[in-house]
Amino acid sequence: MMRIAVLVFLVIFAMSGCRQTQKDATGIVKMNRLSDGAIEIVWTSEESADYEVLSAQDPDTSEEDWKVEAAVKGGPDETTSWTDVNASESRKKLYRIRKVSETE
Repeated sequence: MMRIAVLVFLVIFAMSGCRQTQKDATGIVKMNRLSDGAIEIVWTSEESADYEVLSAQDPDTSEEDWKVEAAVKGGPDETTSWTDVNASESRKKLYRIRKVSETE
């Protein structure tokens, strides 16, 4: 049985930098804008758990309209990361991490 847990954090990345818009309830370790404009997101995770990185342009976006940017499996370390290589194409982008399965 797949259990779905939603880990929510909301981050707005503007062209001038990034800022977190909610208290970090998910164990976000860091968020960086890289020199090429990409955004790296690192969060605490469980080994082999499945996560989705979602994005939207507006915080009022309905749940079903958030775009799944990537499916990511938790690594052997205590953190997992994903890099949005297309982040420089957006002036503002919001991100959420959703845990979609538990570890076995």
